[in-house]
Amino acid sequence: MLQAMEDIISSVEVAVLEDQRALARVNGQILACSDLSIFQASKAQQDVVQLAREDHAACRVQEGFENDNMTLLCGSFLSSLEGVSLPECVHEYTLAGADAKMACLDELSQLSTQQYPDVKHRHTACSEATDAHAARQRACAVKQSAFEMAFCSYKLEHAFGCPAFEVCVANATLLRNSTYTDVSSAETAKKAEFAAAKKVQCFIGVLNASMDQRAEMYGQCLNLEVNTSSLDIVYPPLPDLSACNSNDYETEVCGEAWLAAEYSSQEWFAKAPAATCSQCLAPTTSTSTTTSSSSSSTTTTTGAVANSVEILLHFVELVFMFPICFLQYFHLVLCPPKPAVDVLQLLINFWAMATAATATTDLICNTTKLLLQTIDPVLLILDLHSCVLQFFDLVICPLKLAIHVLELVIDVRARDTAATAATADTIAAFNVADTLLQALDLVFFILDLEFCVLQLFQLVLRPLEPAIQVIEPLANLWTD
Repeated sequence: MLQAMEDIISSVEVAVLEDQRALARVNGQILACSDLSIFQASKAQQDVVQLAREDHAACRVQEGFENDNMTLLCGSFLSSLEGVSLPECVHEYTLAGADAKMACLDELSQLSTQQYPDVKHRHTACSEATDAHAARQRACAVKQSAFEMAFCSYKLEHAFGCPAFEVCVANATLLRNSTYTDVSSAETAKKAEFAAAKKVQCFIGVLNASMDQRAEMYGQCLNLEVNTSSLDIVYPPLPDLSACNSNDYETEVCGEAWLAAEYSSQEWFAKAPAATCSQCLAPTTSTSTTTSSSSSSTTTTTGAVANSVEILLHFVELVFMFPICFLQYFHLVLCPPKPAVDVLQLLINFWAMATAATATTDLICNTTKLLLQTIDPVLLILDLHSCVLQFFDLVICPLKLAIHVLELVIDVRARDTAATAATADTIAAFNVADTLLQALDLVFFILDLEFCVLQLFQLVLRPLEPAIQVIEPLANLWTD
């Protein structure tokens, strides 16, 4: 009995250790979400974006210094120009005599010697500062483009990595919470089990004690307070993981909010404004805002030409389908009587054979005629089937016309909508209509295929009709 209690105590202590490990595992699973490869790629690209952002900002700060230097030097140059006063004789130089012109040149020479070197020096400094500022602008434009491309790559990576990370954290958190609940409920039960086993051990000791010790030991067992602090479970707090910023992949690059956050709100923007922003690459949009209008117009023009050609082809097909439909109407009117006549003729032939077979020779001849006429039911069935197909085709033919008209309208609407930036609902409606048209085209194709197979059989069997028409008179002569 004591050994059983020892086993219970040991099992409770082992279970508590396992519960503590389980809590560590579920918290570790939450932390492991940060190690997802797709999320790590997003974080790595985020570091690239930050480096590109800092590199671009440093360049713009330096551009601001270059701008201040250019403003200062060129302002000094302009001030020096304003301080130069030409002699009055310059204004009358062309009308003056030779002595007056020579005197004017002497004054100009003195002015050149005294003021020109300083003005020239200031002009050179202004030109060099202007060139340095322009070179810095070009360098910063390259760094800006690199930053925007890096941000577009990060946005794409983040659009996949962030949702995957959030789903991972959500699932791991649910598992953690349920594990914490189970462990917390079991902790109280395990402590009660542990205390009960300890007390049972105490009472067994009473039974094993001598008679003079049992009363005292029994009282001790009744008042025994079992220390279960060794079974206390530590519940680690929820790991603090930085949440994904959905704005990083939902905000449109080069949009007003993005430009304000990345450029116009920066300290360097006043002296070194950013160049034209380059949008993220997309299959149907232009790469740069400076060329988006020209690319868009080219794409729209090409699409308009293609749509116009397709609409013209639909119209031509529509024109040619009208006479086909009218011919099928006339054919349907003439088609049913022919099978009916064939059926009547076949019944008459059978009746004649049944009543004329009075002799062995007549029986043989009539049997031969019957065998020769066995092909007629086959041709009759083919004719009936052809009439059925033509009836369906007659019903479907106007529907085809309606479909082509609808396709024509959809193409025109799609072309107009493409030129005016269609909404998602409009595009979805066009896609649904186009899907229905394609499904109906498939039905038409199956009917046409069946009709072609039917015509193939008729092509094989029809040549036998002349042979039957030649053999039948011979058989009739023989019978006669």
